[in-house]
Amino acid sequence: MRTGIVMLIALVLPELARAEGPVRLYYVGEAKVSSASGEPMGSQVYLLQKTQDRDKATITERAVIVRPGEAAEEWTIRFAVKDDNTFALSEDSGRATGSGGQRGRS
Repeated sequence: MRTGIVMLIALVLPELARAEGPVRLYYVGEAKVSSASGEPMGSQVYLLQKTQDRDKATITERAVIVRPGEAAEEWTIRFAVKDDNTFALSEDSGRATGSGGQRGRS
C-alpha cells in the first residue's frame, strides 16, 4: 500500500509543479513626449499591469495614463498568441488593432 501511494505521489507531483497560473507584472514610469521635429510636448505617467496566461495563450496589458491637466485614461490591450508565435492584438474601444510575430525565445 505504501509503495502504491509513493508511486502515485511521484507521478502526480511533477504535473502539479508544472501547472502554473497567470503571471502578473506591474510597471510604473514616465514618458517625455516630443513632436516629430523634437519639440517637447510634456510628459505622461504610466501604471501598467501585464498578465501573461500561458494556459489561455494570452497577454493582457491594462494601462492607466495620466497627462497634466487631463483626466486619467485607461487602456486594455489583449494579445492572443498562436502556436507559431504570431499574435493578434485588440483593444476594448477599437482604437488599436493589429497582428505580428515573435522571433527568438519566449
